[in-house]
Amino acid sequence: MKTLLLILLALTISNTNLKAEPLSGQAKLDSLLAELPKAKGDTNEVNLLSKISFSYYLTNPGKGIEYGLKGVELAKELKWNKGEAICYNSLAINNAVKSDYPKALEYFGKALKIFEKLGDKEGLASNLGNRGGCLYGSIKLP
Repeated sequence: MKTLLLILLALTISNTNLKAEPLSGQAKLDSLLAELPKAKGDTNEVNLLSKISFSYYLTNPGKGIEYGLKGVELAKELKWNKGEAICYNSLAINNAVKSDYPKALEYFGKALKIFEKLGDKEGLASNLGNRGGCLYGSIKLP
């Protein structure tokens, strides 16, 4: 019985070590940026712009805002409301990191209206959680 447990444990450990680690940090951002020239002006490009925007929030929120605005613009051209809302969320997060809470709340509000209109419960939950964090961050504590 002990031998069987040891074999199972060894197999579990070796299988977890074989799984590829997802990219993170700068490697992920570089990978996303490398995909951008291949984008075709469709909803996939909107998703890509939103992911790039979000990836910049800790290192360069100003750059994240640039990509988020491009994503909103393209989503509007495509009349893709969900993409517009996703990009507004990325814009809000980048503005919150810059401590521009009024602008962040404005973008969260725009995204919220779209998610409500679409009946997107996952989008609503994410938006409201982030919005709550932004409101808390904007409170000036003594």
